[in-house]
Parts: sequence; C-alpha cells; structure tokens
Amino acid sequence: FAGPIDIFPVTLAGLLPLLPGLSLTIAIAEIAAGSLVSGASRLIGALTVLLSLGFGVAIGFKLGGAESVAIVAHASASYPAWALGLALLAAGLAMLVAFRARLRDLPIILAACLLATLAARWTGAEFGAEFSALGGAFAVGVAALLYERFARAPSQIALLPGIPLLVPG
Repeated sequence: FAGPIDIFPVTLAGLLPLLPGLSLTIAIAEIAAGSLVSGASRLIGALTVLLSLGFGVAIGFKLGGAESVAIVAHASASYPAWALGLALLAAGLAMLVAFRARLRDLPIILAACLLATLAARWTGAEFGAEFSALGGAFAVGVAALLYERFARAPSQIALLPGIPLLVPG
C-alpha cells in the first residue's frame, strides 16, 4: 500500500451492494398501490437489513479502534466522458436482461437510464447531493407517464430501468 487508507470510502464501497434500495422502493410502491400487507412486510424486512448493517458497521468501527467517524464529502475520481456513456450502455443492456424486456424497448430503456443519470447529476449540482435522487426520480416518472400517454405503452418500460440507477443497493 502506498499510504494511509481512508476508512470511509472503503466501508461505503463494501456496504453499497448490500443496501436494500430496490426492496425499499418496491415496498413503497406496493404500499402506494394498496397492497399493504406485502408492502409493509417488505418494508420491515428492508429496514431490518438497514439496521443490521448499521449496527455491524458501528461494532466494526468500535472493535477496529476507530474513535469517531466523521462523514465528510469526498470528491469523486475524474474519469473520461466516454466512460459514462459506456456505463449507461452497459446498464441499459443489463436492465433489458434483468427485466426481460423486448429488444425493441432498448431505446426507451437507454433513454430512461440517460435521463435518470443526467437529471440526478443536474439536481445534485444545482440543489445539493441530498436532492439528486429526487430530481432523477421526478424526471424519470414524468417521462414514463408521457411515454405511456403518447406511445400507448406501459409506463413501467420507461420507469423501471431508470429507478435502480438512483437507489443504492
């Protein structure tokens, strides 16, 4: 190793794949749709996972000798602009497979991924990182409703691929 290791990004990188972001999103959607029992049970399950992760990190920091953990903003590493395009293309193809969508829906899926990312970045730059996911979700939601209205196709084709890019885990 070339020097001291900053424990915050290392811990965060290990926890992000474990976060139940999609489970929380689905739970809220189920509750909003009126399926209270399944939504509440999924929500409680996701909150249990969050609490378990939080207590695990706290115990790990205590046992590891960390006196206190200060959350500070870390600058993201710079990368070329083509890397974002390549990542969005890979994400769109992965969403196509994960949601078992038709190949003809790929342009809509790619557009939803691009819109979610760009709206989240713009909202984060203008209003702060706390609102970036809100801006991305709002933009994708409005675009999905417009797609449903004018293309006479289900809004989930445009909505589902954009949302997982905004929630961790």
